[in-house]
Amino acid sequence: MNRNGLTLVAAAVATALGSPASAADAPRPDTSKWVCKRCPFDYDYRADAELGALYVSEDSAKFGDYTGLNEKGGYVVADAEGKSTRESGYSLEYSLQDLGLDSRSAWIEGGKQGSYDFFLGYDAIPKYRYDTSETPYLGTGGNNLKLPSGWVKGGNTADMSSLPGALRPVDVEYDRETYGVGGRFFASDKWKFALAFRRQDRSGTGIAYGGFVGRSAQLHKPVEYTTDIVDASVRYGAETWDVELAYYASMFDNQYDSLRWANAYTIGAGEPSFGQMALEPDNDFQQVLLSGSKRFGDSTVLSGTFSTGRGSQDQSFLPYTVNPTLGVDALPISNLDGDVKTTHYDVAITSRLTSLPKLRLKGWVRYDERDNSSKTGTFSTPVVGDSYLGRPVVNPGYSFERTRYHGSAEYEVIDDLGLAIGGEYAETDRTEVAVRSEEVTNGWMRANWRPMNGLLDLRATAGVDRREPDKYLADPADGQNPLMRKYNMAYRYREYLDFHGSWSHAEIPVSVGLGARYADDSYSRSEIGLISGSDGSISGDVSYLFSERTSGYLSLGYEDIKAKQKNSEYHADPDWRAKRSDEFLTAGVGLRSNAILAKLDLDIDYTYAQSIGRTKLDSDLRDLGRFPDLETELNSLRVNLTYHLSDRFDVLFGWWWEKFDSKDWSIQGVQPDTVLSVLSMGADPYNYDVNVISLSGRYAFGARPAAADDAKGKDDGE
Repeated sequence: MNRNGLTLVAAAVATALGSPASAADAPRPDTSKWVCKRCPFDYDYRADAELGALYVSEDSAKFGDYTGLNEKGGYVVADAEGKSTRESGYSLEYSLQDLGLDSRSAWIEGGKQGSYDFFLGYDAIPKYRYDTSETPYLGTGGNNLKLPSGWVKGGNTADMSSLPGALRPVDVEYDRETYGVGGRFFASDKWKFALAFRRQDRSGTGIAYGGFVGRSAQLHKPVEYTTDIVDASVRYGAETWDVELAYYASMFDNQYDSLRWANAYTIGAGEPSFGQMALEPDNDFQQVLLSGSKRFGDSTVLSGTFSTGRGSQDQSFLPYTVNPTLGVDALPISNLDGDVKTTHYDVAITSRLTSLPKLRLKGWVRYDERDNSSKTGTFSTPVVGDSYLGRPVVNPGYSFERTRYHGSAEYEVIDDLGLAIGGEYAETDRTEVAVRSEEVTNGWMRANWRPMNGLLDLRATAGVDRREPDKYLADPADGQNPLMRKYNMAYRYREYLDFHGSWSHAEIPVSVGLGARYADDSYSRSEIGLISGSDGSISGDVSYLFSERTSGYLSLGYEDIKAKQKNSEYHADPDWRAKRSDEFLTAGVGLRSNAILAKLDLDIDYTYAQSIGRTKLDSDLRDLGRFPDLETELNSLRVNLTYHLSDRFDVLFGWWWEKFDSKDWSIQGVQPDTVLSVLSMGADPYNYDVNVISLSGRYAFGARPAAADDAKGKDDGE
């Protein structure tokens, strides 16, 4: 606190301690000319609008993913935002962002303080996956894919003589648009009502895989989804307790229920001329939630939540097959008549004992249940690849119950040192899975040390976690090796360490942060499957304040994820092994300066990221070698300049350079006819080198901007 602040505090204390008579007799200052230039309440209208252009140097689906800058050429820069607030409590605020791009948004909100508020919103986000893919199929965007006239079938892709001339480019992409409207009404200081509605539309193409016996094709499926979401709630808040009742509903609709595609291969005995698969079914989910909390004095808080929900789905099943040569039975049920009920409750308590103010206790219990009462039936004549009959199967109904208990205690040993200990226990019971029940136990200890009057903050946590399945029920009838264990249900013993440290000083313009984490997993009871895994990372950052107007930062991070597994080539004891390693390196540096020159602001950010994935194989039977490394490298540089031409008008210049290189052996060099049994789309790995140049002007409307007021004050000698 500065000297003037101390003087004001001392004066206030002296006035409060003085006698009523002396306070009343004291002369009152003349406040009529006092001006608050930095008050948080701005009763006026302010707005700014930006208009300009930008240029993208290269086509790239990867670069344009979510940004909307996927094609080479020019784009319009159009943004605006504004806010109006009145002393009566009414306010209105709006924002229009990236109106010239496919990744645009617009929203408006307003209301009267303490009475009501509302919002209207829209945003669009493009999802671009591939722009280098090709296909001979016609009918992109629909659910009936046909081959061009004159198509020459072949026993494999190399025999399809008409394939090269029939290929045409097809982009795998979709647009997601979200519309929203809602508001809150404050009936009193205690009662609050809220209601919101959102609709999300997705339109475009995705990827599906359709196959016959030993031969398949990569297909573009239609994406025409609509999701409606409703949120409603009522809340009552008293002085020491509150309660809220909420309702949530989600309704999903898919315009297409199936995808049909022509068989591009020579039709063998018993094979159909086309295939058919089901797409995502229509479904809905509704949930009611009741939550509340109660405060006991200043030291204890009790809170809880209860919710119940129901999901349903009644899409009609497709027939077993479209192959008329196969004799199949009637379907045992016409649709799933899906009905899944969910239940959740939790109770938590946090308390700081009056007799031991340095001790803080926390505990909670949570219960989750999923009850699946959907129809089940014996499908006596299932069909494999629309070509031959498989073994009878019964569709399972997956349900579970899970209870979790947690407790922790924190104690402030001395002013600079705090210790904590805690643990968690969970029980899970399931149906229709390999492991019907399991127990998970977790225990940890943490130390928090803040020496040097809190300038240095060090926090370290160590713990162990064990998952103990009751019994693993292997089912050889499903075609899996009975020795195999699914990693998410197998016995696992985990040890982990976590460290975070930071240092800063009010009088030194440097702050430093450091973090490290390591976890080691052992699956010692799995003969086939994941055997062990580890995840270690370290990160650090430094920021430096060169002056009141200029600052810089540097950050570094490294992570290494390893895994080992065993498997069997001949459905018996393990005879081959694999080691997997994924390394990630990230770095960032930046500089921000307001008024680096008289009226020029500068903002620079550079990001580097690299990843390498390695897979090594070892076999008792033969030399398996190793897969080629999977690699990615990103360089991204952003430079933004803002020139304050006047108090109201700014000129903005931006340069964004980004270079991305990747190596992916699974698709690199794979053309539609490269793999004899797979008619692929031939997409290339992501590689691009893009420059984005922008130039725009921004004008401020309404009241004088605060920055201009500050500048004027300095010019006037304030």
